[in-house]
Amino acid sequence: MNMHVDKQQPVPKLIIPLLRETVVAVSSYNGCHHCLALTDKNKIYAWGANGQGQLGLSDNDFRNTPQLIPFIFDEKITGISAGGHEDYGFSVITCENMVFTFGYNANGQLALGTFDSVQESSPKKALIERVTKVGTGDFHAIFLTSDGSVLNVGSNEKGQLGQGHFDNSSVPVRVTFFDDKHVIDVIAGADVSLALTEALELYSWGGQHDRYQIATFTIGSTPSLLTHMSSSQPVRVVRGYQHGLALTKSGKIVVGGYNNLGQIGTGKRDDIVYNEARELDFFQDATIVFIGCGDNHSFCLTN
Repeated sequence: MNMHVDKQQPVPKLIIPLLRETVVAVSSYNGCHHCLALTDKNKIYAWGANGQGQLGLSDNDFRNTPQLIPFIFDEKITGISAGGHEDYGFSVITCENMVFTFGYNANGQLALGTFDSVQESSPKKALIERVTKVGTGDFHAIFLTSDGSVLNVGSNEKGQLGQGHFDNSSVPVRVTFFDDKHVIDVIAGADVSLALTEALELYSWGGQHDRYQIATFTIGSTPSLLTHMSSSQPVRVVRGYQHGLALTKSGKIVVGGYNNLGQIGTGKRDDIVYNEARELDFFQDATIVFIGCGDNHSFCLTN
């Protein structure tokens, strides 16, 4: 919970500073150390690590309680996404037309058109507009725009920008592979990008260390169809650090990736990688309506 306590918090605890607010969205990327919360009054609160200015509070001081970002967003905020690796965090705020970013920028992930500004501690207008979906990884971001375009920005060390090369970009670049496909969602892992189409086909590009989630591990700089996922018809995909889940059209859960802490729900812990997606049989008599995961854990909600 990024609450700067000396011990783990084993049970859910109310975040008192937000009790008077109606929170409509929260974000805390797997691996980063900060959180964002959006309220129905178009306000954003941030807390946690802030060494790169990722809280947007115009400083680099750690916060152990939610703080209101003192920036006036002239448009309705449509999305928030906290990204980064450990204290090298960054944040993306999407509005009806504009996009704002702040935090770590050494790889150009803030989409400001420069690598020179290593960090920004207050919201800056990014070089992209009309974003409907956003995903943030360790050092890159992926966007879906209102015209159906898929764009990436930031680190491209593993080919996660989908350009057929491995050069970083501080300007969002369009993944032309999807120009004739109807993409409905985009997802970012640590150094991988994914896109889900209206036909319920899942594509991925980039790589994830030596293990990856619901995709057989490859490093590729252009999108590839995850053929072993096609029969599952995923409607929602989420990723942890080294594992992933998909919710299927029929309300089942498909899992894959690393299982050292039991995070993919096989009923055991084993130090192996499940490279091929598999359906969890634990929920045969239930219909799942929502899935989520953290670094090394998973959860779901039934009907």
